[in-house]
Amino acid sequence: MNCLLIREAKPGEPSLVVHFYYKLFEQQFGFLPSTEKYFLHAMTELFDDQDGNKLWVIEEAGEIKGSICIVKKGNAEAQLRLFGTDISLQGKGAGKQLMQKAMNFCKERGYSHVILWTIDICESACYLYDKFGFRFTESKHNTTWANYLMTEEKWEYFA
Repeated sequence: MNCLLIREAKPGEPSLVVHFYYKLFEQQFGFLPSTEKYFLHAMTELFDDQDGNKLWVIEEAGEIKGSICIVKKGNAEAQLRLFGTDISLQGKGAGKQLMQKAMNFCKERGYSHVILWTIDICESACYLYDKFGFRFTESKHNTTWANYLMTEEKWEYFA
C-alpha cells in the first residue's frame, strides 16, 4: 500500500464518496445506475446532526479509496452506512481500520445499539462485522439494485 490517510471527510467530499461507492458496487456487483440515488439519499442523513454523525474516508494519492459513515438514529442508536474500500485495498487491513474508527466514535457518543444493512455477497465485510461484535438478525430479497436477485442482510451490534 502507498501512503494511506484515514481522516474525517472535508466539505464537498460526501458527494465524491457517493460516486466512489456507486462505482465500487457497480464494478464488483453489477449495480445499476439507479442505485446511486439510494446512496445519495443515505449520504444526506449525514447533514442532519453534525455532532452525532461522522464520515471518514481513505485517501491515497489524492483520491478517495474508501469510506465509512455513522448516522445517529436515536439517543443511543446509530446506523453504519457507506462502508467500502477500493478493490486494490481489500484484504490489506484498510477496512478494519475504518471499522475501528467508526466503532470508537460510537463508543464515544454512547451508541449502544448500531445497525447496518449489507448484501450477502459482501463476504469480507460480513467477516469484519462479525469480528466487531455485530450479529446477523434479518434478511430480505432485493431485485432493484442489480439485474439479479440479491439478499440484503441486517446486522446489529449491542454494547
